[in-house]
Amino acid sequence: MGRQSSCRRKARSLITESDVIAMPVPSISPSRVSVHLEAPPREAGLYVAYFMTSARRGFWSHGLQHAANWSRELGVSLLVCETVRHLGTSSVEGHRFLLGGMRATEQRLSLAGVLYHPYVEPEAGVMNGLLGALARRASVLVLDDPAALTEDEEFPEDLRVEAVDGYGLLPLRADSRRTEVRRATRSDLDSVLRDFPARNPLAKFHEHHLQAVLPHITTRWPRASGMLLAGDPAELSKLGIEGGDDKHGVEGGSKAAFENWRELLVGLVPQGKTYGQGPGRIHVSDDGFDSETLIERRQRLGRHLSHGHISRHQIVAETLRHCGWTPNSVPSEPTDSSLWGLPTVMESLFDELIYETPIRDP
Repeated sequence: MGRQSSCRRKARSLITESDVIAMPVPSISPSRVSVHLEAPPREAGLYVAYFMTSARRGFWSHGLQHAANWSRELGVSLLVCETVRHLGTSSVEGHRFLLGGMRATEQRLSLAGVLYHPYVEPEAGVMNGLLGALARRASVLVLDDPAALTEDEEFPEDLRVEAVDGYGLLPLRADSRRTEVRRATRSDLDSVLRDFPARNPLAKFHEHHLQAVLPHITTRWPRASGMLLAGDPAELSKLGIEGGDDKHGVEGGSKAAFENWRELLVGLVPQGKTYGQGPGRIHVSDDGFDSETLIERRQRLGRHLSHGHISRHQIVAETLRHCGWTPNSVPSEPTDSSLWGLPTVMESLFDELIYETPIRDP
């Protein structure tokens, strides 16, 4: 009863982004990192290159945390390159959504002194070679998605190339492995919490040494203009993209994703349906929304998740925070409390949201 009352008191308070529970780790789990080219970091490299295509955010990111740690260790700049491809299924609405995310990421990274290069492919195939150009003067190349590497990419033999899998609450994206992961979380929630990325991967990050992205990158793959990042219709029309405009007004970016999730969380927790038995169970109810609003917010969350504007880890951490839990609250032995099963429930929910959401390709 005490825990339930505490949870209800939390529901009345306004949760802000700066007030979110954080479970930082000094370095990410080695199980999330795959080394595609084994080599020591280049001493002559000018920066650590981070290729952002999946986890499009400046918070709660295993990939960005890993790249930032390399930058700190080597004493070189961190260069983040985020891209939007020109696909056959691209639409104006999809581009507006991702461009909104780019604006949010640029604001976040600029405050931390990180070089940021947003690139929007003007037509299919023009982006080919960009990854190799980033690698040319890099000490280490880090990608936020193992699938971003293709056999066509050629890198110098002396370059260390790593990819980080930060997609799920635990690593291993293949469906055959995810079943094992879900069974594991029921008996070992502590391992899930310990694998969380830092809320702020750029904390105490020193300003970069480079003053601008190097010409061998910007000449062929120029930075997206401020007007394009703002979604200017004239600039978007130059891309020759066909498809509907942003009629639904879904804003992209980590801030918009957070605000949508915060309102969804406050509306759903704590009353109603119970997952699990015993103290600390999580109560969920849809009484706080009419059906259309609930469906809309679920679809927005699914879209933000699928494009990496919000992290699954942030959502779980906020849910625990919202109900008064901290890492110290985790029991030493498994119980029937849904706290142990929360990652399993949430992981299933995330997949459900992503697959049920009508995704509009960029």
